[in-house]
Amino acid sequence: MNTPLIRSERHHVRPWRAAGHVVLRVPAALWWIVRWSIFTALAILEPVVCAVLSGLTLLLVFVSVLFGLIGQAPNFPFLGMLGVAGACVLLLALYYVVMRLFMPR
Repeated sequence: MNTPLIRSERHHVRPWRAAGHVVLRVPAALWWIVRWSIFTALAILEPVVCAVLSGLTLLLVFVSVLFGLIGQAPNFPFLGMLGVAGACVLLLALYYVVMRLFMPR
């Protein structure tokens, strides 16, 4: 005859357990909102960043090769210019890595 009492105890919702679930869900919901916001901003800016960094890389490489072949400028920083072009490529790759980190799953 104790069955109804045991059954009601099993299905009884304890308020501290429900509060614990809410406390665990709030940071997850906030992180989801922040992650979506950052990803959206990065996705909107991606064509601009890609065009600027790719264009700057091509410009630096062409100018370096042009001045390197002409040889008119004795103190021209040929390797420095190619290094900056390489840094632009790495910066674009880093942009895509950060964008992938914030991409919603």
